[in-house]
Amino acid sequence: MNEMKRCAIYTRKSVEEGLDAEFNTLEAQRKYCEAYVANQPGWLALPERYDDGGYSGGNMNRPAMKRLLEDVDAGKVDVIVVYKVDRLSRSIVDFANLSAHLEEKGVSFVLVTQNIDTSTSMGRMQLNLLMTFAQFEREMSSDRIRDKVAAMRQRGMWTGGPRPYGYTPKERRLMVAPEEAPIVCRIFKDYVRLASPLMIARNLNAEGIPYRNGKPWAAKTIQHILHNPLYIGKVTHKGETFQGEHEALISETLWQQANDTRGVRVPVPSSRKPNVVPLLRGKLFCASCRRPMHHSLHQRGKRTYRYYVCHSTCAGDLESDRCKVSRLPADLLERKICALLQAELKQPELVAEVARESKNPNLKAVQRAVVNPVLMKELPLGERHRLMELLVRRIEVSTESVTLVLDGEALTGEEGAEEVVKTLPLHLVQASSQTTLTFKSEEIVIAPETIPILVAIQTARKWKRWLIDGTIRSVYELSQRLNYDKRYIQRRFKLAFISPRILLALLNQNVSLKVSLRKLEDIATLPWPEQEQAVGLL
Repeated sequence: MNEMKRCAIYTRKSVEEGLDAEFNTLEAQRKYCEAYVANQPGWLALPERYDDGGYSGGNMNRPAMKRLLEDVDAGKVDVIVVYKVDRLSRSIVDFANLSAHLEEKGVSFVLVTQNIDTSTSMGRMQLNLLMTFAQFEREMSSDRIRDKVAAMRQRGMWTGGPRPYGYTPKERRLMVAPEEAPIVCRIFKDYVRLASPLMIARNLNAEGIPYRNGKPWAAKTIQHILHNPLYIGKVTHKGETFQGEHEALISETLWQQANDTRGVRVPVPSSRKPNVVPLLRGKLFCASCRRPMHHSLHQRGKRTYRYYVCHSTCAGDLESDRCKVSRLPADLLERKICALLQAELKQPELVAEVARESKNPNLKAVQRAVVNPVLMKELPLGERHRLMELLVRRIEVSTESVTLVLDGEALTGEEGAEEVVKTLPLHLVQASSQTTLTFKSEEIVIAPETIPILVAIQTARKWKRWLIDGTIRSVYELSQRLNYDKRYIQRRFKLAFISPRILLALLNQNVSLKVSLRKLEDIATLPWPEQEQAVGLL
């Protein structure tokens, strides 16, 4: 009596069109295969279905095919039955690998309509010939599709893909989306005025204007729109531009103005340059929004400034408005982190261990560097990073403190030692668009009489930011929006230009400071040295 053969029926269709029909091509393939198996003595069709609807035969990345191979490996299948060879694969390489794998497992496969049995040498030869023609047919189909897409693009037709913001696909044409088209026009106009995709994204999010599916706007989304010639009524194909059939959302003049704005921007040096590798890269995180902080370079004139910027601020998403840390000066923060490590790095045996780990033969240089953070620059750049990598696991910065999580084993030399957590109180002060770090050994208590002055300065700085980013266009518009007297707004607005040293002195409770709200308003238009002299700082 012949041994029962377990048959797995595999079906596939390249596109999803027609799969929702009551009797589709997958069902038809399975019926043919079931009838074939029923006519073979000792064969049994397994009830498990291996149907790949909407998957190409050009690769093996198909869910049902993966399940089938798992069952083959588990010894649950003896024969694989398919309608035609191209349902199994259209790639000679994939087919060769599949054949070798099935032969290794002792599994054969049968083609119902082509009468080929791979259990015989003649059948395997015929199958290889058929696979060659199957791949040829797939490549010819791909060439025809590419030629058709190129011809459609040259005629200005839309050939599918993700829906572009501002348009709605209808009968293979792009129609203007009335609710999105004005936003596209605004993005281009705002970019000509602000030259900042990040600021545009923030403004849209602040006004409650969502992107597609309610998602917040990001700077990358704005950049994609600004670079897409689709909005001037054109389509592109392999670097060439053709006149499109769809309606343009912006004029050629506005498009050119946006391009000119991109052209005059000053290039910022990359933070990947060897001489600007950030010391805290990969270690620094924002405690406010739990995101990593990235190194960023900004050039003003001939000077380059380094910052650590929260990921939320870089992305321009909704969390960037809630993030209290935002951007920190890199040089100052790195010096403070080194100072915090100083007390942990004074043991001679630890210094020697650090020297060995950093592969620096100059033990004295390492000792001087770790005992005095200012001398950390004596170490080569790569070894400074190795030192930080050895000792520090994570650094979190909030508006109130810097928390370092140190490697306990590296500090104590004991295996399994717990992490060492060090916290340094700090205060962040925003002064003239720059963030200043003030580290204190104890908590600062602000006197009640100073609070109204600080609140007034903070409000004035907020008004100044509104004026810079275009939220308001004039003091008169601000007075109308807030329903305040114009003269009151003009008087308080001056506080946005108070010297940062005066602001720090207020926070530090400098008792010798001679200030009042009225006096600060009177001296706010003076140069900073004269302001500081007027309040007794100089």
